[in-house]
Amino acid sequence: RFFLSGPTLEIFEYNKISPINKKPLINDPGFSHIAFHVNDVEEVLQNVIENGGEPYGELIEKEYEGVGLLKVIYAKDIEGNIIEIQNWRKK
Repeated sequence: RFFLSGPTLEIFEYNKISPINKKPLINDPGFSHIAFHVNDVEEVLQNVIENGGEPYGELIEKEYEGVGLLKVIYAKDIEGNIIEIQNWRKK
């Protein structure tokens, strides 16, 4: 048997999908979005846009005392899935 010791993420692509009934929201119950820590937030956002996605809100930079500087923006991919693109940096 194969056992995992941590979280697993499986991503599937379907040939036939049901229509989306409403605009997804970041705070929807259940799965609402996925977050990625990246080296360059703006570069990843530009890549999302170039591949049919779009920004979903504004770029935010905020310093949290004792933790560091957070740079974050939400985006939607070409299928409307919400993606959180973030970078934490110690200051």
